[in-house]
Amino acid sequence: MDLYRTLDDTISLVTTLNEDCAKGLDWYSSWATWFDVFYSNFESLRSIIRLLETMSYADCFVILRKVFEYYFLLVLMVRGRKYKETLPYRIVPQGSSAKKDARDATFGKWMEEWKSGESGKTEHQTIIDIQKGKADDIIRITFHKEGPFDSKGNVTPRFVFSFEQYDPDVNFLADLRTVFSPYKRSSGTSEIVQNQRYLYRQFLTVRRILSNLKLNNLVTDDQADRFRVHYNFLSSFTHPTRRGAEGFTLRYTKAKLRKDQATEHVVMYYVAHFEAMLINEIVGYFVNKNPKADLSRYKSRVSDLEELAREFWFIFNDPIPFDERRSDNRKRLMQSAGLSVPTTTLYYDDPIDRMRQILSKGAALQLQN
Repeated sequence: MDLYRTLDDTISLVTTLNEDCAKGLDWYSSWATWFDVFYSNFESLRSIIRLLETMSYADCFVILRKVFEYYFLLVLMVRGRKYKETLPYRIVPQGSSAKKDARDATFGKWMEEWKSGESGKTEHQTIIDIQKGKADDIIRITFHKEGPFDSKGNVTPRFVFSFEQYDPDVNFLADLRTVFSPYKRSSGTSEIVQNQRYLYRQFLTVRRILSNLKLNNLVTDDQADRFRVHYNFLSSFTHPTRRGAEGFTLRYTKAKLRKDQATEHVVMYYVAHFEAMLINEIVGYFVNKNPKADLSRYKSRVSDLEELAREFWFIFNDPIPFDERRSDNRKRLMQSAGLSVPTTTLYYDDPIDRMRQILSKGAALQLQN
């Protein structure tokens, strides 16, 4: 099976996915948000496929970084029942007490009650940390929460609302001296600006996305390590790094402009995995929500993509024999150096370097042109 053509064909296949999934059901607004993210990602994947034709590999990785973040946020919007949240509580002094004294007294009382088990847990909320804030009258409490729930007990993940409500212009531009904003204030920031910054910090940074994936048991500790590896690799083409600069330099040095088989394999494998994961996320929900929907062709395409991309050990699939052998070799080096050796297969840190090693050993499953 031709991987390149399969990737391209999948772009066309999913054009009616939203209609096929929700056929016969009452539409929910959260589904519209899911499909906005889904189709935005597939449009980005389409761009990557076209960029491969001109060997614009570094540009492919830049776009893949965007798809990476959107995909994992989509996972939370579909399956993230639980979330982590830190809220500030302002302590009002009584009588002549100083702010800091009142705060410290309240902090001591709350900590004692929390550690004794007298407080900290309700049906859908658990306190996991209590700290003094930077301001003298603030205590910050971190919760694990679940919900929100509707009247029927169904959950619409908090991440859907955070994504819909967040406005980066309000977050990052409201305080600029030379830019007019209706949210400017003569002293401090408005509640609207504070809320936007809160949404960004709590739900939309990659660190929070990963912590909430772990909270919902959507990634294991090993998968979280793989998450970090690929996020770091893709980010190195987005941020000012030597790897990123060298990647773009190839576009302007004709003598070096050539097809790089290892890099092309990696890009196509990334696209294949993301196509499969995106389809699987949506179809996995609607298979249970709408049993009458015929989604078999989408499930079949996911299987095809996973088979074609099995050589690329990504986040949720298994290592191939090459990875097992390399892991054993590296574990022996760790043991000889007196380092702690994990029981699981060691992961790699550079997808392109791994692919070059595979190709050099003649172990690759050759892609058809």
